[in-house]
Amino acid sequence: TNGNLPKEVKIEMEAYMHEEYRIEFSEVCSTLNFNDSFEIKYNYYPKCFEPIKLSVRTSNNLITANGLKLTAKDQGTCDVIVVDDSGKEYLKQTINVVKHNYVQNIDIVLRKTSMVIGETMLFRTILMPYDAEDAHLVKYEVNDKKIAVISNKNEIYAVGSGRLVVTASTPRVSKKFYVEVYANPQRIKVSSEELDTEPRCEVTVYAEVLPLNLKEKPVITWETDNPKLLNIKGTSEHKCVFVTKDIGEAKIICSASGTTIKQEIKVHIKKQKGCYVATAVYGSYDCNEVWVLRRFRDNCLDKTWFGRLFIKTYYAISPTIVKIFGKSKLFNKTWKFVLDKMVNRLKNKGYEETPYKDKY
Repeated sequence: TNGNLPKEVKIEMEAYMHEEYRIEFSEVCSTLNFNDSFEIKYNYYPKCFEPIKLSVRTSNNLITANGLKLTAKDQGTCDVIVVDDSGKEYLKQTINVVKHNYVQNIDIVLRKTSMVIGETMLFRTILMPYDAEDAHLVKYEVNDKKIAVISNKNEIYAVGSGRLVVTASTPRVSKKFYVEVYANPQRIKVSSEELDTEPRCEVTVYAEVLPLNLKEKPVITWETDNPKLLNIKGTSEHKCVFVTKDIGEAKIICSASGTTIKQEIKVHIKKQKGCYVATAVYGSYDCNEVWVLRRFRDNCLDKTWFGRLFIKTYYAISPTIVKIFGKSKLFNKTWKFVLDKMVNRLKNKGYEETPYKDKY
């Protein structure tokens, strides 16, 4: 039956019977690279004995030992001897220390640290030492292939926006470098693509180029297709103020400089049954506050006889009030205070401030 036992059990039994230590070592290297380390591992038998303490002696200073950990210090041949506290030898191994010419450092030379989607950029890799024997093992990896890919010709091709992390590595060393990839301008977002207003009103619209993570934001330019109906009073980077002249339809056209991207805003100029005082106070029939008030008018006041009476009375007297007091700072300041409180109460009740078209 002894022949069917595992090797470890056999050694355990024989060591116990002879009352002596038996040591089984894992494979010990015969070649060690300069500056590399290797740890000798072993098992002792029988396990019921006190653990045996082993140490290493070396025949010269080419290899140093700390416990059972060996470190190669110079080229040549060295004998390694494993002994216990009494000096009894358990293992003797000749190790040849060699000095490989491996890559010690990697540097990456970039023409620039940012790109735009669709752009290709070359980079150069500098290895130290340049004639290292593992120089051909350099590999490149990116953190996200949705941002960029790398060809075998040291080319980075940008396919999506984000922060690209490229890792150049050999089996022993690695180096990371970073490239910011920006999106191209794709469209212009405007505050409203279509709005209604009255003649002789001043209206403000806003625009921005998307996506937002552009390296260089194109300048937005503004123009109208019908100067007889509306006149552009002033513009800034994201804002256009225009004044309507007469009844009709016109367009505000905003363009992103250096691109073919354009966006139109249709402007319907007509006599409104709208919120005269509110329009005068807020400067536009199409703005957040007036949208809230118009929703309240159509969805609440217009549902009752008392509300409809209030609407008719309001529309009857509002034009005259605005005509007389509309340019007064005190009038606008007073009514703005009243309307702001009313709008806030309506918003708290669920009335939205998004663009709105009158029901009637």
